[in-house]
Amino acid sequence: LDVSDSMLIEDMKPENRLESSKKVIKEFIEKRVSDRIGLVVFSGESYTRVPLTLDYPLLLGNLAEVKTSRNIKMGTAIGVALANAAGRLKDSEAKSRIVVFLTDGENNSGTIDPETALEIAKDYGIKIYSIGMGKDGQAQLPVFVKDGRGRMIKQYRPMHSKVNEPLLRRFAEETGGKFWRATTGNALKEIFDEIDNLEKTK
Repeated sequence: LDVSDSMLIEDMKPENRLESSKKVIKEFIEKRVSDRIGLVVFSGESYTRVPLTLDYPLLLGNLAEVKTSRNIKMGTAIGVALANAAGRLKDSEAKSRIVVFLTDGENNSGTIDPETALEIAKDYGIKIYSIGMGKDGQAQLPVFVKDGRGRMIKQYRPMHSKVNEPLLRRFAEETGGKFWRATTGNALKEIFDEIDNLEKTK
């Protein structure tokens, strides 16, 4: 899950791209009964918030706390995030090993390039469902600044937002997965419903 600042752009209900993602991921987790799921987040670097687990309350609690992070490097490290997720799945014995990859940006950071990360995922037999979030083009990024009385006031600054669609498509096509664009919260929900139906293993 991408947690770069651009995920705060308010073009997806109920609030912004990040909250829309969290809401749909929460509903998806709540439908699971026997799937081990982990949570990897990234902006300019990537870390595992929750390793693969069946402890859904722990997973949901961690997901609820996810926000854009001032503590990790800015940017969008797509290659590092994918390599991190693949590393978490490599020792799994499950018949079906999936990365659901949500981002609203282009790779512009990190020590592992996306091509290398894709090769790692392919070597491990991991399927990638990639989702490009939000609309491309000029957008308004909310920022909070203190006014003269010390109160926090929300303002907006212009920002260019663009999903690297060809890269996300390649992730999906070369691993037997699927690529989607989600520009609304409803579209994102439909995508997760489809993933739910696509992956059924006894």
